[in-house]
Parts: sequence; structure tokens; C-alpha cells
Amino acid sequence: MQAYMPTPNKGLGFFIDKDTVVNRVQMGIRTYDKETMNLSGLSNEANFLENGSPKYEYAADIRYRLIRFPITLTVENFEKINSYLFKFGAGLDPYPYVDVAFAHLQRFFEFGIAVNVGIAYEKESLKGSYIKKENTFVGNLGDVNDGSWEHEWKITGALEGYLNVFPLKNLALTYSFTYFYPRLFDNVDGHSVSFDFPPILMNYLGASYLFAEHYQVSAGTILYLDSRLKQKFWHVETSIGYLF
Repeated sequence: MQAYMPTPNKGLGFFIDKDTVVNRVQMGIRTYDKETMNLSGLSNEANFLENGSPKYEYAADIRYRLIRFPITLTVENFEKINSYLFKFGAGLDPYPYVDVAFAHLQRFFEFGIAVNVGIAYEKESLKGSYIKKENTFVGNLGDVNDGSWEHEWKITGALEGYLNVFPLKNLALTYSFTYFYPRLFDNVDGHSVSFDFPPILMNYLGASYLFAEHYQVSAGTILYLDSRLKQKFWHVETSIGYLF
């Protein structure tokens, strides 16, 4: 299953006064990579029968094809009301997405949470078993059937959180995490099938610097880590933004 990995949410990255609006256009530059991630310990379960009928459980052999697109583009609007910071953003990574964030911004720190939803055109080949329910005179019966499905367009999603610390006025040290769902809704249309697609945990650690009041550069590393993953992956993430 293909998974185009999103850009980590790094927040605003510097202090602004209340009742201030800031817009930012940001381009991310990163190495183009493809990694196949084997997932372990997964199973799919189904139990629609009543009165103590047995539960069907099968091991799930799922692999993520992690893809990092080399260029990303984001347009964001930040508005500070009292000590609270609100953000609405949209971008291409490489497919379109939108995200919203809510943060608390003080002179020496910023922390927030965000939600990201996007669409992706990603070819998937799924094979599995499903239970077909039949009503008979003796009760409900379930037969296990093999099937295969092809998917292209799908909805992705992410839950994000971040923390910025400002040791200097224009310098931010950043940690952020992202739970990325390569397929937000796992039901296969037209079939009584539900695949277990776990999220991928992204950990970002880096720094950003604002100079000449309008330009912001950032760089850091991302560790892809999750209890379901058999491997761990490190990547470098950089970006440059223009603020107005």
C-alpha cells in the first residue's frame, strides 16, 4: 500500500503580539525516497453472528510503501487572539490537503495540536478473505470467501502535535509528532471487508530561524517509528518560507 508521507507540522516558530495576522508560503525540500515497511502483529477480525457464534480471525500481511515527494508547497494563515494562535493551511504533498491547528503562543514557547485531511491517487492491490452472511431456516450462516480489490483515490488523515521553544528571539527549537493514516477509512466499498491499516508515527526534531522579518528557514530530522514497524527510518527535512 502506497503512503505519501506528509510534511511535519512545525507551527509558526516565533513570537507575535495578540491581534496579529501572519501569512506564510513555504516550500519543503527533501530527498526522494521509497522504503517498504513491513508491519507485524496485525490481524483482521469479523464477528456478525449472534448467540455465541465463533469469531473469525486471520493474520494480516500488510506492507506500506513509504514515499517522500522531493518538493512540497504549503500556504498558511495564522491569527493570534490573546495568547491563542489559530491556523488554517492548504498544500500539495504531492496531492492536495488542508489542515487546521490550535496553539498557545507565549514569548518563550509555542505548543499546539492540528488535524490534517487530504486525498491521494495511489494504486493499491488488496487481497483478503471476507465473510458472506446468509439467512437460512436454521439461522444465520457465514462463509469465508477469498477476494481481491483495486483502489486508487482515497482519503488520508493525520493527528499532529508540536512544541517550539525560543531560546533567542528569532530562533525556534522544535519537536513535533504526527500520527499519519495512509488510508483514513478502511472499509472496502461494496464488500463486508475491513482491513486494519495502522497509523505511522513520525517524530520530527529540528530548528528554524527567522531573518529579515520575511524569511524563515528550517531543518531537522524525522524518525519513522511505531510498534507495528519492523524497521526504523531516518530522513532529513528542510524548508524555506516567505512571510507577509
